[in-house]
Amino acid sequence: MTLPDIQNTKSDYKFSLNRVGIKDIIKKVRIVKDSEVTEFPAKFSAYVDLPKELKGIHMSRNPQTIQDVLNELTFKPSSHIEEFMRKMSTHLLSRHEYATIAEVECDGIVVIEVPNERTGKQQKAHPIKVKAISKKENDQVKTRVFLNISAFGINACPCAKDLMIDYANEIISERREKFDLNEKNIKNILDIMPIATHSQRCKGSLTIEIPDNLTIDLLKLINIIENSMSAKVQDVLKRVDEAKLVRLAHLNPKFVEDSCREMAIKVVEGFPNFPDDCEVTLEIEALESIHQHNAYAQKQATFKKLREEFKKS
Repeated sequence: MTLPDIQNTKSDYKFSLNRVGIKDIIKKVRIVKDSEVTEFPAKFSAYVDLPKELKGIHMSRNPQTIQDVLNELTFKPSSHIEEFMRKMSTHLLSRHEYATIAEVECDGIVVIEVPNERTGKQQKAHPIKVKAISKKENDQVKTRVFLNISAFGINACPCAKDLMIDYANEIISERREKFDLNEKNIKNILDIMPIATHSQRCKGSLTIEIPDNLTIDLLKLINIIENSMSAKVQDVLKRVDEAKLVRLAHLNPKFVEDSCREMAIKVVEGFPNFPDDCEVTLEIEALESIHQHNAYAQKQATFKKLREEFKKS
């Protein structure tokens, strides 16, 4: 018995479609690097474009492609998520002979062990998104992979800190005779004393295009984000640790603009071998503590543009 292939029949409409496929199918991802196994659940989405002549895509090929590549990882483990995402995207395009573009997206949370002064190690969870796009160009398939990861930190406000320094200076100056202080002594006191300001938890995100001949270390990206802020957030803080963290943050005040530019510098310095045409997006959002709004900054550029601006700075 031959079943009808409805998808291959002629479309009743004269419009092509950019993306047709499946969305948010949950699978387990398994990464093996240096004998260390990382597993986490992730949502996958897979799409192809559809020419105007056809009624529909063969939808079952999309989840089948995802499952086939994940099954393959059981026998041939991958050490980097971008590697199997690139494979997924190219396999998907090859299974849809009528398509010119295939996209696969992976959205999950990775838990990474990082050093901790008090406990030795601690776990931190980081949202991660990976997108692979394969496109037919002149009888060849070109695939681009973009990896996005987020991390949190603390930013102390430089503006409020300067206002508080002026306020403290005024208060002490009014009492200089009582405490036998001159202007130099007052300045020295203000230089060593912790000065109040408002602080906020910040979310930093880094999206980077990864060329097919290179891989990337997630921890390196996380460090770039966290080290671009006033201080790092911690899950567990004893009283002495909390005091130290707050002091460090207030000694290193930053606007979201500062943090975004710090990220740009660290990306340029950290990836000297990345091609000029690879794209980067840097984002910082401060969850404001004294305003009803949040503060936000973004930088989007190619590595070439970042390097040119870095040389001029």
